[in-house]
This record gives sequence, C-alpha cells and structure tokens, in this order.
Amino acid sequence: MPIVVSATRCASGNPSIGSPTPTATLSVATAPAAGATLLLASACASDTKVLSAVSDPRGNSYVLVGDSGNTGTLGRVTLFVCWAQAGLLAGDVLTLTFSAASASALVALDAATGLGTSADRTAVGFSTTNTSSVSIGPSVATVQADELVWVPIYTSATNLNTQTLSAGAGYTVQAARVAGSPGSVHVEYRIVSSTGAQTATGTLNTTASKYAGLLVTLRGPTAAVSARRPTPQVIG
Repeated sequence: MPIVVSATRCASGNPSIGSPTPTATLSVATAPAAGATLLLASACASDTKVLSAVSDPRGNSYVLVGDSGNTGTLGRVTLFVCWAQAGLLAGDVLTLTFSAASASALVALDAATGLGTSADRTAVGFSTTNTSSVSIGPSVATVQADELVWVPIYTSATNLNTQTLSAGAGYTVQAARVAGSPGSVHVEYRIVSSTGAQTATGTLNTTASKYAGLLVTLRGPTAAVSARRPTPQVIG
C-alpha cells in the first residue's frame, strides 16, 4: 500500500491550557480513515513548556516521536503519532496534557495511510532572529526507502499577521497554517522512495519571523523491510 496523506486536516486549534491542571481539549472536525496513522503537531510559545501526553475517548495510544527542544525562539514543537487508530469520529474530543500551564497552544491533527508502526529519524532547525528562510536538518540517513518526512514549523507570526509558507523543493504544504495568539504552526511533508539524509526548507513569503522546526521520518509498512530478508532454510 502506498503512503498517502489525507488532504483534509482532521482538527486544528489554538486551545487555552488550563490551570492549575495544564490540560486543553481539541475536537475532531473530520474523522480519519479506519486504520490511518494520526500525526499531532503542537507548539507552545515557550522554550520549556511542552505537550507531554495525548488521549482520546476511543482508547487509542499516542506516542511522542519528536521534540524540537529548547531552541531559544520561545516556540517548542512536538509531534505525537497514533499508529493505526481505531474508531475516532468527528466530534470526539482529544485531551492534551502539557508539562506546565501556559496561555495557549497551537495544534494540528492530520492523518496518513500506508505507514508502518515506527518512526526513524529526527532533525531540528531554528532561527532566533527574524528571517524568511526556513531550514531544518539534515537528519541521519534513513534506514528504509519508503518513508514519510513530516515537518511541523512554529513561527512567531501571530493571527494578526498574514503569513504563508512556500514549501521547499520536493515538499508539499499540508493544509492551512494554524494561527493564534502565540504564533503559527505550518506543516510540510514529502514521501521518499530511497534512503538518505533528509533536509526540509521553505520560505515565509509575507511575514519574516523567528522559527523552530522539527523533522520526523516515519517508516512505510514493515512488510517492505521483511520482504528483503532471506527465507529461512529448513534442515532435516
């Protein structure tokens, strides 16, 4: 099965984070396909506050596969993945738990099919000064030929700014930016068919800003790997 990213985003928002319990909620607008992998990108306007757990009413498991860390940009990006989700419906509400209280967060929930059940490589890129050029990576060379390269990017441009991302060579911008009071989250991606180090670039073509970006590669079906293994020889 080829890797396919759904053009319709499942959910997005700029939810407020509660206090003293640092949680927020996100309502699913469009149900993902049965068995699809969910990719939940989040950013807080902080170098230290971070999304730490995700849950949904269907009992799916969400795993942290990437964290941009403290970049000095006042924007920290994480990516959680739910492999082969089951039963999630439009109107379901996800609970997001953060490491500490914050004013709000930016969240984008997307879906893809044709993936395996593991991440491979990560890389980070950032700028602490205003710029229109985005560059993330390179990563260590990927292990598997067929992988999805997923790149959420936080910028300091708020919903009061008009800002768009032009994708770098080979990449596709995924849906519209998620904008709010702490800034914006853009997502771009590409699907590769050969191993190698991965780098993502892009251009902020209206409002230059600080940025922090995270690149994560997600492996295709494990069958693509096992098919290259020799068949065990039976003796006796």
